[in-house]
Amino acid sequence: MPGGLIIQWGSISSPSANSTTTVTFPISFPSAVFSVVATVEGDTGTATTSNLGAIKTNSIGLSSVVIVYCDDLAATSIRWIAIGY
Repeated sequence: MPGGLIIQWGSISSPSANSTTTVTFPISFPSAVFSVVATVEGDTGTATTSNLGAIKTNSIGLSSVVIVYCDDLAATSIRWIAIGY
């Protein structure tokens, strides 16, 4: 993008309950990562959104991020977006 801004996104399919996943970005950010946001699409135990586990990002680096999913049930998927330059 103009000015060197890079936006990348992706998903983790069917993460297991209480799991940690390292996501490697499609391309490494040359200088810095401004933000990585992750969200749970849904879990496998209910048809409603009343039981969506906690999710957080750890160890954000230029080429990867660790996504931690905390729930007693597996998730349908986790979607993420990363912004940097």
